[in-house]
Amino acid sequence: MKIFLDSGNPKETEEFFDLICGQTTNPSLVAKNPEVQNYLAQGKKLSQQEALNLYRQIVQEIYKKSKKLESISVEVIARRETSYQEMLKQAEQIRSWLPNLHLKFPCNLAGLKAANKVLAEGGRVNMTLVFSQLQALALAKVSQENNIQDSSQVLISPFIGRLDDQGILGVSLLKVINNLRKNLGAKFSILAASVRNLEHFSSCGEILPDDFATLPAQVLREYQKSDSLSEEERKIERKTERKTESSKLVSLEYQELEQFNQTSWESLQVEDPLLIKGLEIFTKDWESFTY
Repeated sequence: MKIFLDSGNPKETEEFFDLICGQTTNPSLVAKNPEVQNYLAQGKKLSQQEALNLYRQIVQEIYKKSKKLESISVEVIARRETSYQEMLKQAEQIRSWLPNLHLKFPCNLAGLKAANKVLAEGGRVNMTLVFSQLQALALAKVSQENNIQDSSQVLISPFIGRLDDQGILGVSLLKVINNLRKNLGAKFSILAASVRNLEHFSSCGEILPDDFATLPAQVLREYQKSDSLSEEERKIERKTERKTESSKLVSLEYQELEQFNQTSWESLQVEDPLLIKGLEIFTKDWESFTY
């Protein structure tokens, strides 16, 4: 499994240079950037344009730290009510920042419409805040509509940790989406997100050995530490990890969705409650340092 770094800090890009092949960012990660935190410590806030300029500087610095990265995902600043036209306007600006980025959109109807337009123009997208099979089905239909042949052009990011928080086994969604992809023959890559610990990462690798996971710095540091252990020590550690609360979580099961075969992706129910909550979190974090 290939590893992305989930971070808005270029110093962490440099720290994990040899481990990662990509990096993901979002408004919450930008808010955690040391420069942003310094502004907040001084009681300062940025205008929207100043914040976007800083966002651009951060992702360009990430690119400079590791030009070998296959992808950097840069997310539009979106609220629940943000229209796809507004997302596309942002996307046009963001696309000029880097040569190899994936434009990151929320996997709601507006985000899917924006992604459809970007793909039609030959761009690359990463659909985020994914919590359901229907969201994955909608993206599969978008991918097929655009005749996508290179699966790396389209990423889908299921948030496994946030599903765990709801009593649902997050990694089970990876199996569901993988089954859907195989059954439909759709071309997209799965990028497991909201990876909280090494148990998550290990499970992701078992389910999706040819796909991706994006890990925060603290999990990557734990991974580096565990990588120095002997194989026997790793087996003991994995066995210990799996005696966690995950055994109490409810697994999602793949659903046959023939009833949607003739349904357009625009009419699918993709407005998941956890997506709405996720957008609220991103908005709150972005607004914490902007006016």
